[in-house]
Amino acid sequence: MNGCAGTGDDDRQRAYIVEFRPVLIAGPIGPGSGGEPAGSEGAGQLATDFEALDCTQPAQGTALVDAGPGSSVVACGTERGERFGLGPAEIDGSMVESVAVARGILHDGAESDDYVVSIELNADGTAAFASMTERLRGLDAPRNRLAVLAGQEVLSAPTVQVAITEGEIAIAGQFSEKEARDIAAALSDNGG
Repeated sequence: MNGCAGTGDDDRQRAYIVEFRPVLIAGPIGPGSGGEPAGSEGAGQLATDFEALDCTQPAQGTALVDAGPGSSVVACGTERGERFGLGPAEIDGSMVESVAVARGILHDGAESDDYVVSIELNADGTAAFASMTERLRGLDAPRNRLAVLAGQEVLSAPTVQVAITEGEIAIAGQFSEKEARDIAAALSDNGG
């Protein structure tokens, strides 16, 4: 996995936790171009950390994202070259019922070269995810986005347009089979 946590093989091997967090701030990968997260506990420190985070410098992100699930964090994104200020984790591996990895399917029905991680949440996870997506869908950008944080990188941060109540989630990206299996293993190892 590439991003501000590093790009070497050692970084790809390290274990990480997968969490779903609300996006409070989003901006370009370089420092100094962010905004203030309104109505967020610890917003001042989060904004300061966000402004200092430079995702163009791979080693820098590590010190700014080592926090527990109840804390706000900053992290670099792999999907579109963004950096993020994120609220506390609302969904984690302990709420996962099952995880599967498969090749993605293209619009024409053919298999993609990329892999998808399919997640089925347990009852607590389904309720938490429904509540989270219901709340986020009514907010202004960027606070209407949901980040999938794996270790120290945001894998995906889609805009929430509708509440998702079924408890089934697909994480799609340009994942190799190994990367997708690493994500699935992280979800499974954390209670899934």
